[in-house]
Amino acid sequence: QIGTGTFKNCWKLREVVLPSALQIVGNNAFKNCYDLRYVTIMGNRVLKFNTDMFSICHGDIQFKVPDSQLENYNNNTGWSFYSELDRFISVNDEWSV
Repeated sequence: QIGTGTFKNCWKLREVVLPSALQIVGNNAFKNCYDLRYVTIMGNRVLKFNTDMFSICHGDIQFKVPDSQLENYNNNTGWSFYSELDRFISVNDEWSV
C-alpha cells in the first residue's frame, strides 16, 4: 500500500513504477507532483485508489498497463477521467513524450 500523501509535493518526481503486489493507493498519494509524467502499473488487475491520487499533477500523465488490463483500465469508471483523455498505453509501447 502507498499511504495517504506519501509522495505529496515531490515536485521533481517524473516517473513512477507501481509494482504488481500493490493493492491500494491512498488519498493524495501523488498530490502536487507537478513533473510527474509517466506511471507504469505492473499489476494484473485494475489498481484501486482513493480520492485525488494524482491531484494537481501535470495534465499529461501517461499510464502504462499490462496488455491484459488495457481494456479494463479504459472501461473502469474509477479511471474514466484518464481513459477519456486516452492516457493508457501497453507496457510494450514506448512513451509518447
